[in-house]
Amino acid sequence: MTKKENLKIDIKEREGVSLVKFEGRLDLYNSPLLKSTINMMIAQKKESVIIDFSELFYIDSSGIGSLISSMQDFEQKGGVIKFVGINKTIKRTLSIMNADDMFDMYDTEEDARYSLPD
Repeated sequence: MTKKENLKIDIKEREGVSLVKFEGRLDLYNSPLLKSTINMMIAQKKESVIIDFSELFYIDSSGIGSLISSMQDFEQKGGVIKFVGINKTIKRTLSIMNADDMFDMYDTEEDARYSLPD
C-alpha cells in the first residue's frame, strides 16, 4: 500500500446531511482527495456536512491546510461543516498548529446534528 492509499473516505447521506468518514492518514500525499471530496459536495449543492474523524489517526500541516481551505470554500457557498470523533492526537496536532478554534467540533454525530441550522 502506498502513502496515497492510506486515506479512505466513506460518504453516506442521512436525513439531508452528508456524513463523511475519514479513515487513516490525512497528509501531503492524499490531501487532494479531501479537496476533491469537498468540491464534489459543493458541485452537488450540499448544505450540511458532518465529518467524522474517529478513524483518522494522523494529520499533518498539509492535511490541516487542505481541510481549512476546503471548509472555507464550502462555507463560502453557504454550506455548514461540523466535525465529530476527533481523537486526542488529532486535537493536539490542531492545537499545536493553532487551528483548533477553526473547527466546529462535537463529541457525537447527534450533537453535531443538533447544532445544524434548520
